[in-house]
Amino acid sequence: MWGMYFERVHDSWGVDLWDAMKSYLLALPRRTGRAEDALVSADVYWVSDHAPRASEHEPYGLAQVKLFSFEAPAPSVARKNGD
Repeated sequence: MWGMYFERVHDSWGVDLWDAMKSYLLALPRRTGRAEDALVSADVYWVSDHAPRASEHEPYGLAQVKLFSFEAPAPSVARKNGD
């Protein structure tokens, strides 16, 4: 399932998956239990390369494509006197 997700997310018809990825990334503090793990903003890239050719040791064809950027919503501010 993850393989199919990652194969689709970088294609133009995978744009419908970007909101789900953003929600997943913003939910990090709930998964870790640490409020300080909250993301403030992010740039999300699709990064790929090819395995080394026979008798070579380095990958080739590195590509980076920016998919989207986002900023976390501002945290709600507690009102004074419990209002």
